[in-house]
Amino acid sequence: MKLLFISVIIFSMISVISYGADIIAYFPCGSVSGNILRDHSGSKNSAYINGSPNIVIGKKGKALEFNGVNSYAVLPHKDDFEFGKDDSFSISLWVKYDPKNVGQVLLEKPGDISPFRIEILTDNRISWTIKDGTNSSKIILGNANGKWHHCCFVRDVKDKKLYAYLDGKLTAETEDTTTSEINNKSDIFIGAGSSGAAEFYNGSMDEIAIYERALTKDEVRKCAKGNLPDIYLESALRRFEIVATISVPFTALHSYLIVRGVEMIRQNKVAPKFTESNWAIMGGSTVLLSSLVGLWDWSKTHNEDISEMSSPDEKDQYSGRYSMLIAPSSQIYKANDFELTFLSAKF
Repeated sequence: MKLLFISVIIFSMISVISYGADIIAYFPCGSVSGNILRDHSGSKNSAYINGSPNIVIGKKGKALEFNGVNSYAVLPHKDDFEFGKDDSFSISLWVKYDPKNVGQVLLEKPGDISPFRIEILTDNRISWTIKDGTNSSKIILGNANGKWHHCCFVRDVKDKKLYAYLDGKLTAETEDTTTSEINNKSDIFIGAGSSGAAEFYNGSMDEIAIYERALTKDEVRKCAKGNLPDIYLESALRRFEIVATISVPFTALHSYLIVRGVEMIRQNKVAPKFTESNWAIMGGSTVLLSSLVGLWDWSKTHNEDISEMSSPDEKDQYSGRYSMLIAPSSQIYKANDFELTFLSAKF
């Protein structure tokens, strides 16, 4: 049974390796600590939340429900999000909103030069626009109907095309007409756009993922099934492996003593004695060692994404216009281990 269980785990992990590669941000949107939306990709790209969006039942676990008034998230700009003219990338997310809520932005890295602006058009369709300052390309998905839908947008520089998927199916493709740089230094806004409050998103969002490569059709279908790689889940699996590995010698010795004792009794010999205190010492040492290693792994995994966060650029022409944004300094998190532990405990 144990062998079967381990085999299932290994197979499951292998099945997500292909489309787990090159993921630079992954937000299961119910994973919130204070005003921080936790990045589960392992790339340390957590985001800041403003306006206290509601945590609701999502497509997978919990999701964020933005109010369309003052709630949104900001993902500070980093080198990870510098998509150049020769860079492929993909964006995957689940959305659910009232069809009446149109003219709102789901995701944007704002600027005259921009790799993405994903918005709900006035006719209720979802579009993705990419622009280099001179040329722009737009691709449009079908209508939403108030239910959860998976959207995926792929830029493939090899094919010189943009692809749009709805619920795992390719629904649109168009030529990428940009010819120069599409990169900018702006922060990424989740649930808000460059025009301010008029573009705030009123609806729910979940399972947001950004890849620095083009996903294949098969990988998009897998994303739509909700099997994204989760660094916290992988950490839990590592802790299971640690406990199992350390327990093996203890279990093996226990089994050997039982078998050896039975054999000696059959030969009318005195079986080896192993007192209860000996067993307690061995068992306690095993549990203590595995717990300490597991705790170290848990602490490292759950703190790195916040300890190295950069603050939104308040001097940026887009970030600066949101005067209500209150983001804690990353230096506070680097210096205050207690605060880190407190935030991790909330997860």
